[in-house]
Amino acid sequence: MQEDIAHFKELGADGVVFGCLTDSGWIDEVAMLTLLQSAKGLEVVFHMAFDQIRPEAQLDAITWLAEQGVTRILTHGGSSNSKLEDNLDLLKEWIQFAGDRITIMPGGGITDRNLPHIVRELGITEVHGTKIVGELE
Repeated sequence: MQEDIAHFKELGADGVVFGCLTDSGWIDEVAMLTLLQSAKGLEVVFHMAFDQIRPEAQLDAITWLAEQGVTRILTHGGSSNSKLEDNLDLLKEWIQFAGDRITIMPGGGITDRNLPHIVRELGITEVHGTKIVGELE
């Protein structure tokens, strides 16, 4: 992954997305710090591995990631089997907790049909989706 990050830098990428966890359901801090050092100068998004962190540790994880300079957390707000709309209350909590320290970026199951509702409910300006093909009014 360090070689990939170096390659992306050479290509002029603005940012990278990665996430490392331990078997115990916490951030692999050693691996993350190593990759963050490699990614210095790039924006870093912690990917949906965030959803696999133990629920009782997720607020601490938001703080740890923000303190390390991670700019965004891509999250579904729950199990990948759940509908994102069913996770809005938890996502709101995380967004409020994160404040301006780090962006909580919802993803997974966002489409042009549910995007307006999700944006309105969460008061956000960034989402991740592979099925967003319309325009917001």
